[in-house]
Amino acid sequence: MPKVSVIVPAYKTAKYTSACLDSILAQTLTDIEIICINDGSPDNVLEIFNKYAKRDSRIRVINQDNMGICIARNNAIASARAEYIFPLDSDDMIAPNCLEVLYDIITTTKYSVVCPGAILFGHAPSCVWHMPPVNKFNMYGGRMGIHNSSMFPKKLWQKYGGYCVDLNRLGGEDADFWLCFLDDGKKLYRTEIPLFFYRIKPRDESRNRSGPKGRSEQIKKIFLRRHPRIRFYKMLQYIRNPFRGIRKLVRTIRKKIK
Repeated sequence: MPKVSVIVPAYKTAKYTSACLDSILAQTLTDIEIICINDGSPDNVLEIFNKYAKRDSRIRVINQDNMGICIARNNAIASARAEYIFPLDSDDMIAPNCLEVLYDIITTTKYSVVCPGAILFGHAPSCVWHMPPVNKFNMYGGRMGIHNSSMFPKKLWQKYGGYCVDLNRLGGEDADFWLCFLDDGKKLYRTEIPLFFYRIKPRDESRNRSGPKGRSEQIKKIFLRRHPRIRFYKMLQYIRNPFRGIRKLVRTIRKKIK
C-alpha cells in the first residue's frame, strides 16, 4: 500500500500538466500513487495523463464528465489507497522533497494537516507567498493560513464528508474543508520551507474568474451554516480592530446607496 496518494484534477490545464506530473515523479518519497482525474477537459489533458500512466505504473487515470473541482477531488480521493492524501492542482508544482518532508511531519507529530511553504510564480514575478499565521482567529476570520496542497489523513476526509459540493463552481471549497478540521479540534501546521509552487495564471485562465450572480453571498451563507464559529471570531475581529469594522460598514452603506 502506498504511503501517500497524490490527487491531480485537471480542467483546461494541458499546457501546464506535464510540468506538474514531472515534479511529482521527481519526488524523493517514491512509495506513492498518483491519481489523475480529467474533469471533462476539452483540451488534451486526458492524452497527457494516459501518456504518463504508460510510463509509470504508480499513475492511475480517471476520466469523467465536467462536474467541477469538488466532485473531481472527491471522486479521486474515494479511490485512493494510501492513508494520507495530498491534492495538487495540475497547473502547480512541488519541490523534489515536498512529500517526504510533509509525510515525516504528519506521521511523527499530532498535526492533522501539514501545509508546505509556497512560492508564487508564473504570470507575475516569483516571490514567497506570505500567508497569515495558522490560528483560529485568522482562519475563522477569513484569513487562511493553509492552502489547498496540504497533506491530511483520508479518514478525516471521510469523516467530514469530503469537499463540500454545495461550493462546487462557487469557490472557497479549500477554506471550508480546513475549517472542518478546526471545528473538530484538530491541529494544523504550515512549514515555512518553500516546497510548493503556486502558479499565477493570466486572468482569462483563472478558474473562478466568473460565476453566478451573488456568488460571494452564496459562499458566505454556506460557510456560516457549516461553521457557526465564524460569527464569534468575526465579532472578535471587530473588537480588536473597531476602525476596520467601521470602514467595512461604511463601504457596505455606500454600495447600497449606489
